[in-house]
Amino acid sequence: MTHAVSTWVSTPTPRVSHHFGFLRRLLETRLAGAGLVISAIVVLCALAAPLLAPYDPNEQDYLALRDPPSAAHVLGTDDIGRDVLSRIIFGSRVSLEVGLFAVAIAIAAGVSLGLVAGYAGGLADDVIMRLHIWPNVTAPIVVQATLLMGTAIVTEAALSFLGVGVQPPTPSWGAMLRTGSQYLEVAPWIGMASGAAIFLTVLAFNFVGDGLRRALDPRLASRRRQ
Repeated sequence: MTHAVSTWVSTPTPRVSHHFGFLRRLLETRLAGAGLVISAIVVLCALAAPLLAPYDPNEQDYLALRDPPSAAHVLGTDDIGRDVLSRIIFGSRVSLEVGLFAVAIAIAAGVSLGLVAGYAGGLADDVIMRLHIWPNVTAPIVVQATLLMGTAIVTEAALSFLGVGVQPPTPSWGAMLRTGSQYLEVAPWIGMASGAAIFLTVLAFNFVGDGLRRALDPRLASRRRQ
């Protein structure tokens, strides 16, 4: 009896074993772990921006115009004395919101139209076919959603850079990059900080997407082990 109980406790359930196997395959992909860490940091900044930002992102200090990085302002200030770090932190909210909304709309419309158009028929047949199909399309959808997040963030940044995206004074990485491009010679930190935020976030989502693609496709995982 004791041996049976100990064996049951030490043997992981199939569901737990499956989750560990998925995580192991995900982390086997080069730089996927780094992508997850960076993505988690960006999400944390978006959720806890008021707690993490040292200043109000729209607060202007006319005695600290274009101040270089210092103890008071870790990433310096912009052209009207706003703290760059605080605007970077709050700007993560805009980028993630745009990315999530764009991905949600694209996937909802695409999946619905694809299922209806591809398998139009009787009600019973439609329901049954959707229940064989859904597990098979889940992996590509998850991967595509992750990659689309990066595309949406770049698109929002490009529109804000051109002045047709998020309007001031709302913090936006693209708008900050646009402002920074005008002061590259005298205050390069304004543009460098926002550009680095865009680059690292998009790169992180692409790393995660590549890791998910390999983790969710057993053929790629087995090929990697060979």
